[in-house]
Amino acid sequence: MLDSNIELTFPIMTEYETAPSVMIPMTELNIDVLLGDDVSFHDALIETIHLDYLEREAQLECRLFVGDPDAATREEREQTAHGRLTLTGLLYFVIEPPDDSARFEQGALNVSDDGPVATMPFKAPIPKLPTDLPEAAFVHCFYVNHFNAYIFVAATGARFEWITP
Repeated sequence: MLDSNIELTFPIMTEYETAPSVMIPMTELNIDVLLGDDVSFHDALIETIHLDYLEREAQLECRLFVGDPDAATREEREQTAHGRLTLTGLLYFVIEPPDDSARFEQGALNVSDDGPVATMPFKAPIPKLPTDLPEAAFVHCFYVNHFNAYIFVAATGARFEWITP
């Protein structure tokens, strides 16, 4: 499970219906496919964000929960591993400011949800994001729990690698 590095080359095409008669092809980032079996990005802890606009890459170093939720001990249930999500063909990386209820805790950013911007059930207005993107682009967001804010990214590719077991 943790010993393999997986790379996907986009586009992975899906269709998104914007009106009854208009179908627009869109690509989608599915992080769970990159992670493999029995691992999810839910409750990931983003520890480091590195943006490289010359290479058009964003690297998110994360701690992911890989333990067995049905294990006998808390230590086994809460086992973590470090990995790096690299977004290639980076088009933009937008971090919303924390809201007034933000808890400015020391430590990593806790991601409690992520998904394609086109299908996320936002409860409040989101920033105006560029829409004239290359056909192979995906637009994805990460909800940062203790900031009550989103990170929005657009890129054309992604890969994930485990840094430590």
